[in-house]
Amino acid sequence: AMVLLLAAVVIHTVGEIWQAAGGFELSFALAPPHAVGQYQGLFGMGLGLGVTLGPALLIALCIEWGTPGWWVVGALFALTGLAVPAVVRWAERDRPHLRATQTAQVAD
Repeated sequence: AMVLLLAAVVIHTVGEIWQAAGGFELSFALAPPHAVGQYQGLFGMGLGLGVTLGPALLIALCIEWGTPGWWVVGALFALTGLAVPAVVRWAERDRPHLRATQTAQVAD
């Protein structure tokens, strides 16, 4: 049981670090140079919203609904994770400053 618990802690920690790095990278990379502060503010507001609404949502789903609620939470996490790459590709296409930066990097 201790080995399983330790493995779970390591996997969770690596996942959390990966998520944080990716989130911050996207919040900076997708922002136009003149609006980085606005993007960071929205990014921070999203985190605060999750901390505020997340517990109520989890209580409603997992405590009130029981096992089906856990399945719903798992499905929401899976669908969100699967949607992120497509949303990022869409956002990158819509950002001319990214295309200019990527073109300059390829030229170097």
